[in-house]
Amino acid sequence: MEIPERFLANDSLRVAYHYTEGIKVVTLEDDISQALPYFEKVLAIDSLHAPTNYQVGEIFYRKDKQKALYHSEIAYKATANTS
Repeated sequence: MEIPERFLANDSLRVAYHYTEGIKVVTLEDDISQALPYFEKVLAIDSLHAPTNYQVGEIFYRKDKQKALYHSEIAYKATANTS
């Protein structure tokens, strides 16, 4: 998972890159859990990134309701802080 050089300039670009790659996997692959490494990279840069926490919550929803709830709560708090 090598990042193209143009995305290394700042955190926002790296977040955008990993999030976009994760969404591509969610959209195009049968196994959406393969998107987790991309979303985890986003959260390592910005732990309150609301869209990513929502996506991770959705991925965990069927297998681990506690993890799903945890990420949904973080996403909610992140969006509440921006209002």
